[in-house]
Amino acid sequence: MSGGGDLEAINDWNRRKIVGRAYLDSDNDPMIDHVVVMDEGITEAAFGEIVRRWGLAVADFKKVIGW
Repeated sequence: MSGGGDLEAINDWNRRKIVGRAYLDSDNDPMIDHVVVMDEGITEAAFGEIVRRWGLAVADFKKVIGW
């Protein structure tokens, strides 16, 4: 992103959200990630719900960062 990300918006995201850890990368671009632990396996339904919630988080994150 030209101009980089807004640290205040990133910090607010991390305070309010459960899905998606936000941070600024080395170029000051806003990034989001999500860790899913599946060591013991996961049902198809549970995986589908994780993917659904991730999609909602990404859409919301785009609004927060103005992209």
